Amino acid sequence: PSDFDNERKRETAVFHDQIQVADIVIINWTDKRDRSVIDRCRHWIESFAPPKLMILESSFGEIDPLCLDVDASSLRSASIPNAHSQQ
Repeated sequence: PSDFDNERKRETAVFHDQIQVADIVIINWTDKRDRSVIDRCRHWIESFAPPKLMILESSFGEIDPLCLDVDASSLRSASIPNAHSQQ
């Protein structure tokens, strides 16, 4: 959530689409951010459709590797496909 309050970064096509196509989103460095920023970030992520399979919070980049084995059956596509290189 370090860049979440920076609208210029948050609203870039690439950043937006990284969230859009993700099945799982991990909000990292929660030990270094105010709870209000984390909550706003989570609320923003929850606004994407289709919904994320998981939204996790981590400190020091630590996550349970088993969460990466989630069966992702939703079809997710970029909302701004022209923002990505086709190479």
